[in-house]
Amino acid sequence: MTEENQQKQLSPTEQDASPSAHRVKLYQLNAETNWEDKGTGFCVYQVGKDGEPDQLIVHSEVDNSVLLSSIVEKRRLYQRQQDTLIVWTENETRDLALSFQEPAGCEEIWQYMGKSQDGNRSKIAGDDDSGDVTPPPRQSPEMTSLPDPELSNLKEIADIFTAAHTLNEKDKISTYITIENYFDKILPMFETCEDLEDIVDLHLLYKVIIGLLALNDQGLIEQLLRDEYIIGFMGILEYNPNTPGMKAKHREFIKSHGNTKQVVDLADESIKRKIDQTFRLEYLQGILQSGGDTDEGLLGVLNNMIFQNHAEIVNHIQNNHIFLGELFQIVRSQDTTEEKRNETIRFVHQLCGLTKQMQNSVRVSLYRSLADYGLFDLMHYSLVDKERSIRIASLNILAAFTDLDVACVRGHLLLQAKEERNTEPLISTIVEQFASDSNHDLKVQYFEVLRLLLDPNGNSPGGPVMNDPLKQAPETDEFLQIFYDKYIKTLLKPIESLEIKPILLKGPVEPLALTQDQAQLCLYICEFLYFAIRNHGFRSKYILLSSDLFARVSQLYRSKYVYIKLGGLRFFRVCVSICDEFYNRNLIKNNIFEATIRVLLDTNGQDCLLNSACLDLLEFIRKENIKILVNHLITQFGTVLDTITYISTCEQLREKYKQNMKVAASNDDKADEESISNDKSEKKDNHDGWSSSTVDYDEEEYFNGSDEDDSLPPAQIPIESEKTKEGKIIKTPLVSYEGEDDEEEEKILVQNKTTKETEKVKPTSMAIEKEEEQEQEAEETNQSLKRKDRNEDDDDDDQEEKEAIKIAKASLSPPPFKSRKQSINDDEEDDVLAKRSAASASSSTTSPSSSPRQSPLAKKIVIKTSTIEKMRSQ
Repeated sequence: MTEENQQKQLSPTEQDASPSAHRVKLYQLNAETNWEDKGTGFCVYQVGKDGEPDQLIVHSEVDNSVLLSSIVEKRRLYQRQQDTLIVWTENETRDLALSFQEPAGCEEIWQYMGKSQDGNRSKIAGDDDSGDVTPPPRQSPEMTSLPDPELSNLKEIADIFTAAHTLNEKDKISTYITIENYFDKILPMFETCEDLEDIVDLHLLYKVIIGLLALNDQGLIEQLLRDEYIIGFMGILEYNPNTPGMKAKHREFIKSHGNTKQVVDLADESIKRKIDQTFRLEYLQGILQSGGDTDEGLLGVLNNMIFQNHAEIVNHIQNNHIFLGELFQIVRSQDTTEEKRNETIRFVHQLCGLTKQMQNSVRVSLYRSLADYGLFDLMHYSLVDKERSIRIASLNILAAFTDLDVACVRGHLLLQAKEERNTEPLISTIVEQFASDSNHDLKVQYFEVLRLLLDPNGNSPGGPVMNDPLKQAPETDEFLQIFYDKYIKTLLKPIESLEIKPILLKGPVEPLALTQDQAQLCLYICEFLYFAIRNHGFRSKYILLSSDLFARVSQLYRSKYVYIKLGGLRFFRVCVSICDEFYNRNLIKNNIFEATIRVLLDTNGQDCLLNSACLDLLEFIRKENIKILVNHLITQFGTVLDTITYISTCEQLREKYKQNMKVAASNDDKADEESISNDKSEKKDNHDGWSSSTVDYDEEEYFNGSDEDDSLPPAQIPIESEKTKEGKIIKTPLVSYEGEDDEEEEKILVQNKTTKETEKVKPTSMAIEKEEEQEQEAEETNQSLKRKDRNEDDDDDDQEEKEAIKIAKASLSPPPFKSRKQSINDDEEDDVLAKRSAASASSSTTSPSSSPRQSPLAKKIVIKTSTIEKMRSQ
């Protein structure tokens, strides 16, 4: 809708009495003190008829609906700002503003509004010939205005500031001060009062400034901190009525420290101004807090301003790659003086300090940017600096970075450890400083940094969250390996340097001389050992196994400091709580419990922490029933522990020992019974297919038994050796069975004859050929004898079988097996073997039909089941 169309909708009378419609935007202040756009339309000033009040009406340009219908009240404060804005408060909770598209339209509406006021048109805001933006004076308590500042009305101005409590009242006063340039009227009065040494008026000026700050207007505070106002502003704050006898030196401090010293020049002037403003805001905050004039609202505004400035400064520097490159080049340069390097360290520390109140993601981003340009190279110098403040600042940066992003720090340290550098890696510096720095607070931070770096389950809050911590930091295992290979000895050196002295149950104990710093260091090393045992598995075991740390830690019992004794006792308590056989055996091996019981006895039953800790160790062993430790304590120190009767722990420990012994004895009896029953069941089960009614287990044990050589199969009869007259060893079975197959006997006979003949002949090639021919002839003879035996009468076969049974019966009870470890020269055994060999030789000569015995190595001897059954039936 155009302006012409809007005017057509008005009556002719309205067109004559009212100004034309002007395009505007309507704004309303919401609860968050932000101006909210309520729509765009055309504003018409409607003059009231017959005593009706005038109205401001705004019709929407979209649907011609009424966006605003506001009565122009005579006693309402309207403000014209700039050339196109009219602002007023409709009621206590509704602030409105009209933003005109053209300045002429704003001027026309403003003139009509001025004519409607009550006889005081010239004093309405902006209603003058010059067109200055001036708010109307207050005609009632709701209309806020300030008198021109003079020495006579300073108290009145201060009271007006103090009486403003609501947000609307403060906003009205703030707007008036800004529009009227009120600071240009107040601050010159300070010089007059100071020249006159008028302390009363100076104190009133202080109250005026504090009341002005209490308006909590960010624009007013920024205006006071400008270069043209800061000196007068700080001068007024020097005269605090709460301390009338004292005068601060705020102006002197601002002049000497106001201009920030830059290590590397910042090209951006706006960032320089932000840095100066932030310094002044922080100083103002300190003045208000120390002077007792703290207002929560004002402090909140100051904090918000400081935070916004910090965020803007950090974001600019983090993305200024040229600046960061020049900054860390100062550290790397060999020509850089120590003072210049320390200034760089302080600047980096201050930059990191700006992010303390920011989100972790912002802090991590800044630290990573600094690390890429050389933050860890800077720390190599700063952690060992002779100036304590530099060491503290650097360690604070390292501790904060490690706490936020341990994976990134571990990765950079691992990269340094792998590189071939002229300087030592930073991890080496951290370990050495932890062991050598005498400052207690620094030791705490060093220990925390090491604990985070060596924690395999450490998480990186700044990085992506993963389920598996090792996937977040894949270099963790490699870092642990390097640490344990190169730096663990340096860390444990203070403990390993302790001299080992005996700590017995009786007799004096030589005290351990430790300074306070040494004692604290030993305590932190014990803390590290607790952590390593619980988190580093086999690596911690290797360190404890390859050194005498158990004995060294036990020497802390000789210290005069109780907390050091508790530190050593806690180490042993952690070892026991792991319930690992490795730790338990090493505790026994190093006689740790004797020293621990001595500490318990030295407490004399007092109700103290050391006594409770010792008893807790014994109670844990009893409760968990760590049998190896229970047995050690009772068998070695039972009589001493029985003397501790003021608590039932030791008595219950002995009862636990007795229970364990009873259980062990009953278990042994059961084991014996089970072994006997198992033997019988094995005999019943392993009878090679024979039924239990026909098997004698003693005989079966004899036949299935074996010599030391367990590799022989059960069916094979062991072989015993005997010597012939010529000294040659001939292996024969312990039991000879007659009546075996004639075929086997004939083969043995032929082989024996061949052997006797070959012994008499010198082993030449001719003899060997002759011997082969003889063997061939013997084989032919053997075959002919075999055919002849098969054609004999059945009577002869029956007679031979009966004789074989008689011989087998005689040999059913053979002599016991002899171990091959026994001497083969046993007289009785030689006689038996000699007789058997002689009988075999005679039978071979007298009975040409029976073949010689075959060598056991040539063929296995098989006992026929039918033959054994015939023998038993007879």
